[in-house]
Order: sequence, then structure tokens, then C-alpha cells
Amino acid sequence: MLRGMKLGWDKKTGLNRFLTSWRSADDPGSGEFSIRVNTYGSPQFFQYRGANHYWRSCPWPWRTIANVYNYSFLNTEDEIYFRYSYSDPSVIIRMFVDEAGFVKWLTWHETEARWKEFWSSPKYRCDWDWNLKDGSGGRVRKHLQSSSVCGHGQWF
Repeated sequence: MLRGMKLGWDKKTGLNRFLTSWRSADDPGSGEFSIRVNTYGSPQFFQYRGANHYWRSCPWPWRTIANVYNYSFLNTEDEIYFRYSYSDPSVIIRMFVDEAGFVKWLTWHETEARWKEFWSSPKYRCDWDWNLKDGSGGRVRKHLQSSSVCGHGQWF
């Protein structure tokens, strides 16, 4: 997603603008992760792994990421969307969902001829795995019996 693009719903036409990850770093086919604007209650970003809810942002309005860019959101009868901008047109910023499901913001550094990450969510894979509360993803189980991992949370 580049500056000025919209992420969200056109309520009149039903068009849903969302981001989908690539299948792999080398395959631009549709991957298993997507980030969408959830319109129930206070608008917020929801990330999905396939059809399953995986992560969510705090509800709008939220703070800008380290005050690096300006954002706007619109919620009317016709549309609900998020859009960002940056005051210096020479700075290229992009937001995307990578093949592992991380939401990343990158800036282009012309002198180095490469993209540099300045924000990612979650910061580490274990942040997601830890919050699954189902005994998966490296979390230490309270009980070793298979019956103790019910899928509804083992906590600590």
C-alpha cells in the first residue's frame, strides 16, 4: 500500500480494499494472510490467516507510528477507509503484509538502493504464538497430558 491509497470498504459498491500477503518471498500468488478494515463497532484493522482472525489493531483513532506519517480515516454512509500520507514527496513509504503474516512499514533509501523496515507488528513471531493461549507455538504447557491442551488457553 502506497501513500494516498485506500484500505477499506466502499459501502455503495461493496468493494473491499484489503492487503493480502504473497504466497512466499518469491511467489506473488495470494498468500494466507490478509489485513482488512473491520467495520463492526469502532473501526480497526483485523488480520486474518485464511478465514481465521489472527490479530487486530486498537480501534480508531490511534496514534501515528512514531509520528512518521500522517493518516486519515473516513467513516460515512458511503465509505470507510484508512489512508496515509507523508509531507515529503521524495520519501517513499509502503505498507504490506509479508508471507509470514507480519504487517510491515518500509521506507526506500536511495543512497543504499534498498528498503528499510521502520515498523512491524507484531515485532516477533512469539508475540502471536504466546497470545494464542492454546499450548501451541512454543508456549510452555501447565500439564503434559494431551487432555490438558483444550485449545481454550493454558496460560502460565
